[in-house]
Amino acid sequence: MATTQRKLSFWGHLDQINQRSQDAYSKDAVEHYRQRDERDITTPASKEVITNLMRMTGSFTHRINALDIGCGSGRFFHALKNVDELTGLDLSAHMLNVARNPIKSDEFDINSINLIEGDCFSIDLPKHSFDFIYAVGVFAHPAPFDVTVVNKLYDLLAPGGKMFITAADDNDPSYSALFNKTKKRRFVEAVLPYLGNATQDFFNSRWEVFLKTEEQLNDIMSASLFENYFIWKMVKRFKAIEAVKPH
Repeated sequence: MATTQRKLSFWGHLDQINQRSQDAYSKDAVEHYRQRDERDITTPASKEVITNLMRMTGSFTHRINALDIGCGSGRFFHALKNVDELTGLDLSAHMLNVARNPIKSDEFDINSINLIEGDCFSIDLPKHSFDFIYAVGVFAHPAPFDVTVVNKLYDLLAPGGKMFITAADDNDPSYSALFNKTKKRRFVEAVLPYLGNATQDFFNSRWEVFLKTEEQLNDIMSASLFENYFIWKMVKRFKAIEAVKPH
């Protein structure tokens, strides 16, 4: 199985979000994350992700090209079936380094893996080229999720292609900390109107929360190019969005 890795630039107005994500995944943090892979794939949430990835990729009658957005350490690569080429995107070079040796590689049904540092907007990926696109733990937190994002993914899908996205569940208590304000933050918010535009933009970007209700997710999907989709609540932390592009 061949694996290649390269680096490309980020999408302009998400630079601050991308930098925040990179800062969160230092080399030491990534090594700790990698050590949890074997344990974390046994959680109810991960088992549900794995089941759905196996089901959806296994439904194709031919070998497919797949795109993993926010692939991290390659934790879910082993769940993919019938894959000719897998493209894995991540903002962290450290994550991609460990994704070159992911867990359960002896179970892979993948001919080749192409790892790219960056996001799906800054990278010039060919349109209509992926049979399957998935993203786990990326959209609605920490990355934004809107019609622009969905239509981008639609354009990347080949006719008959399928998409599986998890979106952070706004009702899950694990995300409550996003709304807790420290004394330092309350002070900065008080003086922020008196600071320059660049400083205001910086802090507003760092504090922006992208969680969506199920109603909001439905509004986004109904306004997108997808006609065939459905949304459901997963066992923990996420809502799932499954969509199919017509032939």
